[in-house]
Amino acid sequence: MKGILIDANYDIQLFNGSMAIGDTTTQNMGLLLALQKGELKEHPLIGVGVENYLNEEDGDVALIREAKKQFKADGMTVTSISLDDGKLLIDANYDS
Repeated sequence: MKGILIDANYDIQLFNGSMAIGDTTTQNMGLLLALQKGELKEHPLIGVGVENYLNEEDGDVALIREAKKQFKADGMTVTSISLDDGKLLIDANYDS
């Protein structure tokens, strides 16, 4: 999906004085994972809140389930999501 790119500080990236445009798939995944439910006033059910699953029993399974749900709700086709040695491996893309 193409859209406006943001940097690590959530500021709009600029390129030659204009907003940078590019593939936002990875950016959107990161935002969905980091957002807590209720942080977006207009869409209070959006967000995984990945930090909530860090010390939870069976947190891995619940995290993967919620991430799949949120990515699908955002319009992505999710092929797989898994955890490998503490790293979240995601294979998901927006339908063209």
